[in-house]
Amino acid sequence: MRINKSERVTTFLLLFISCLIYIVLILALLKWPPALSILDWASSKGFLFSIILLIVLFVLSFSMSFFYLLFREKTTISLGNTSGLGEISISLNGIKNAIRDIATYFSEIQEIRPEIENIRGKIMLTLRIKVPYGTDITRVVNELQHRVKVYFENVLSLNLENINIIIEDVVPAKKGK
Repeated sequence: MRINKSERVTTFLLLFISCLIYIVLILALLKWPPALSILDWASSKGFLFSIILLIVLFVLSFSMSFFYLLFREKTTISLGNTSGLGEISISLNGIKNAIRDIATYFSEIQEIRPEIENIRGKIMLTLRIKVPYGTDITRVVNELQHRVKVYFENVLSLNLENINIIIEDVVPAKKGK
């Protein structure tokens, strides 16, 4: 599962604050005077603040753990029960390798990095490619999209929602070609 920037920041802050609380508690158990004074403040003057902070941290931690459990990234895509004997799936790495193999038919594509998203059963591909100067980008992109679409429909029996192609770089042509 990919997490966006705000989720990363939230997770970091949650873990950082939790670590600070754990360190203070450990040091208080070891009877370190500054940690004991922090706990003394939290239990008397800052009691309401401490309780609210701990409840918020607990609720966030608990809900995030369930969120990550329920919405973790799937590493396979089901191809359906075509054999009648059980479920057939293909790994995302297998699909990425097949896309890389398709890209070898194009001498113009010097590098390809496929990214696959399976959101509510809709498969979306993003192909990041590098091509040399002077390449007919429109032709290459259209043919690549067509080959990948045919592969998904005919070989895997999967429908793609879309195939996004990002030209990541235009590089000098490799010598010897």
